[in-house]
Amino acid sequence: MRTLDSIARLPAGALVTMLLAVSRPAAAAPDEGFAMSDDAALMAGAVAASGRDVASVWYNPALLTHNSRLRADVSATAYGVRFVRIPRGLHLQTRSRAEAAAFRGRDFIVVPSAFAVGSAVTEHVSLGFGFFTSRFSDPTLVARAELRGFDTVTAEVRHSSFTRRYHAGPVLGVRINPDLDLGLALYGVYDRVSASERVFLEREAEGAQTTLLSADESNVRSYGLQAAFGLKGNLGDMLSAAASVRTPVVPFFQRIEGSAASLQTTTTAEGLTDAFSDYEGFPVQRRPSRVSTWTVATGLAIGPRRWKVGLDAEASPRQDGVTSLGQSARWNVRAGMRWRLAQRWTLGGGVFTDRNDNRQSSAGSLRVDLYGVAAGVRYRTLVTLGRREREDRIAFRTTVGVRYAGGRGRGSGFEADLLEGATIDTNAGASVPADLHLLSVYVGSGLAF
Repeated sequence: MRTLDSIARLPAGALVTMLLAVSRPAAAAPDEGFAMSDDAALMAGAVAASGRDVASVWYNPALLTHNSRLRADVSATAYGVRFVRIPRGLHLQTRSRAEAAAFRGRDFIVVPSAFAVGSAVTEHVSLGFGFFTSRFSDPTLVARAELRGFDTVTAEVRHSSFTRRYHAGPVLGVRINPDLDLGLALYGVYDRVSASERVFLEREAEGAQTTLLSADESNVRSYGLQAAFGLKGNLGDMLSAAASVRTPVVPFFQRIEGSAASLQTTTTAEGLTDAFSDYEGFPVQRRPSRVSTWTVATGLAIGPRRWKVGLDAEASPRQDGVTSLGQSARWNVRAGMRWRLAQRWTLGGGVFTDRNDNRQSSAGSLRVDLYGVAAGVRYRTLVTLGRREREDRIAFRTTVGVRYAGGRGRGSGFEADLLEGATIDTNAGASVPADLHLLSVYVGSGLAF
């Protein structure tokens, strides 16, 4: 009787690395392609030195000192759509021919990206609180292929992942003097990352039919802390500079679990059926693994109050280590402008990069650098409750922005070689070209009183 070799199982550590690698880069997170504040939506994220709304403390905590009165910002990516394509993501090879099929994925997103509130408590001190959704995705990649000839082969590979990362915590802003502001934020961070892969292979050769079903699943939940520091200084009436540092997320509790299972059946020409099943689960692990690295950002703001040009750059170092997720060094740049046309209307636009730091090569993972453009409009409504009240005592703000990011890079595909009899040899990390596109519509609201 012919036999079928089951897909090689990944050890526990590799399975977790696969999970983290796929969920991070395959989905541009809100801080890498989504705006986290109204000003960021208008200026393509170039707000480290120019942001004035409360939610911009995500980019630089020192910006909190701009709020001399109580302000609240609520922003959301109302609609987002992400397209992924790995043209040769699935490759089949038999004794008679070869066939390739694309991994394709499309997911729609609704992200409650930020809520922030802040106010000055003294002449020099401001306090605030922020809640930010810094990672949010549910991509599913599917590839199907069929070979007909001496061997008939049907295959389907489906990879799904689920990623959430939330930041919440207090923000402190201190005005040292009229030309120098400092800021500090301390966030509690919750991470949930899950991934699953389903493989179906069916082969008919020499009167025998062989079927393989395989399923891998993994799940990570962690709680940790992250700090951000920032400063902003005025270098003149028309120029200001800023810098911020974000520490790695330091997990104090982490739960990691997963499993891998397969079922194979072989039916001979005589009608005899042989079945074999395999299950491997790795136990729950609670040894914390660091899942991020340092990020340093700098920014310039040029212009008077009515219009601003922002130029930002950020970088993260390479990260290695047994107890951390490996990352490549990364840098990004952003440039944007906002222009207050009138008392009520403001326009903005800009360009940005979202370069990838992934170093993993699991099936379905992406290593694509994104380049994008953004544009937006803000409408400001002033409310007067009494005759003697200042006209702008209460101000409502509504911002709508559109962002597009796209790029071409490398992805990791799935190969199945069926050259030796009925044996299937698989490779879940082959490097192949890949495309990624992200289109989002931002809707944000703000209130000052």
